[in-house]
Amino acid sequence: MTSSSSELGEYIDGHMDDLLGQATQFVNQTSCSVVDGLNPEVFRTANLLELYCRRLGCERVEQYQPDNGYPIVYAELMAQRPNAKWLLISCLYDVVPWDEDDWSVTPDRAEIHDSQDIQLPKEWGPVLTGRGTRNQKGPLTCVLFALDAMRRAGELPLNIMLVVEGEEEIASPHLSEFRDAYVTELSRASAAYLCNPIEDVAGRQQIFLGLRGLITLELTVRGGDWGGPAERSLFATDVAWVDNPAWRLVWALSTLKEPRTDRVLIDGFYDQARVWAPSDLALFKIATDEFDEAAVKTQLGIRKFRCGIPGTQGLEALMTQPLINIDGLVSGYLGANVKTSFPRDATAKLDIRLVPNMDYQNIVQLLRRHLDRQGYPEVEIQLRGGYNTSQTPAEAGIVQCAIASAEECGHESRMWPVYFASNPMVVWSEPPLRLPSVSAGIGKMGRPHMANEYFTIDGMRQYSYWLTRFFSIFAEWKELADGQRLESRID
Repeated sequence: MTSSSSELGEYIDGHMDDLLGQATQFVNQTSCSVVDGLNPEVFRTANLLELYCRRLGCERVEQYQPDNGYPIVYAELMAQRPNAKWLLISCLYDVVPWDEDDWSVTPDRAEIHDSQDIQLPKEWGPVLTGRGTRNQKGPLTCVLFALDAMRRAGELPLNIMLVVEGEEEIASPHLSEFRDAYVTELSRASAAYLCNPIEDVAGRQQIFLGLRGLITLELTVRGGDWGGPAERSLFATDVAWVDNPAWRLVWALSTLKEPRTDRVLIDGFYDQARVWAPSDLALFKIATDEFDEAAVKTQLGIRKFRCGIPGTQGLEALMTQPLINIDGLVSGYLGANVKTSFPRDATAKLDIRLVPNMDYQNIVQLLRRHLDRQGYPEVEIQLRGGYNTSQTPAEAGIVQCAIASAEECGHESRMWPVYFASNPMVVWSEPPLRLPSVSAGIGKMGRPHMANEYFTIDGMRQYSYWLTRFFSIFAEWKELADGQRLESRID
């Protein structure tokens, strides 16, 4: 007997302490993958997640261990009914460093604070803070909690395969390898879901039909045969007659973008980028028409957008354009005061965000060609990771289920053709699986990769309830033979 939505709501409301307790434990087990070598804390987090899955009652739980990498936790939770659908839930358990200098709460510990303590609206109520609360340990804990609620309050109406990686923050170097090893199991899935609830400033569910591709790389200039200090760092005044690697790197970086328009100047960079269809442009227009510039500035903690452009112009770029960002610059003396030295090398860390149809390997080749043509052959490129963009049509059943779930929770939905951030959902959407996928959900959370990362307590409750509706609706949804139109939910 399938449990009613009211019973599930009562169970969730009555067991919030259990949800917060597990989320706190999960966040407190730190799991930063962005380090040199392998961090033992990440392996301990994988073991903790495996324990959670076994407690949930998963019939199969195991860790896939790649060479020189972090484990991917795979688990299966079976429905009681025969011939139930399979849903692949994709998530991550690793996090980025908490080295920002503007945390007002403890960064590596889960704590409950008043929303005003971290400059959020008072009416949002208490929030869970700490690295990983939003990205992605908080949402993942809600997934486990919602599945447990459904099993305890009635019947789980679908089969779940859970894939949680510990390398997402370093561009998922082994996820395709895992997919190929588990292709028989994964081929049973009808669709894939990324547990990533996001509301806009008006409280509408944000649905992302695609997830941007990603390139992470380092550009380095070292003294050598081309010039610069080949054997050791020099005194500052030697810049009069010796090339400075730091200057060479800065000048090379300055050739990548036009300062006023932010347009990327690499020849061919935009050639493969998707020409957006009228249906995509209609979604962009809705987002632009509803854009609240003042609210978004407050949310971001900024006073104006890049070069003073209108927020709607920036929103268009955020939704439609590939992007290049400098994540960090490292060279020379960085200690107290000034040491008049001449660095032997300089490094810039970059990320490039791709839109549909762009191939990350081709973009790296274009970057190499650009630097050579601009007169910087000495700039070394070290590719750290990369993958392409995923894309799912709005008509897909998994998308329509997300819309229906939000409606049952009293929320409107807005769709974006592609997410502003990146995630390797393309591993599921490209051959051989070709799974439709979606990123959706309700609940207020924010500040990924930033200080004072948070998930509101009420948002955790709402997201957990949304998940129970999403799983139930997906289990019953029927698609017509042509695969384009969708029937209403079948009871």
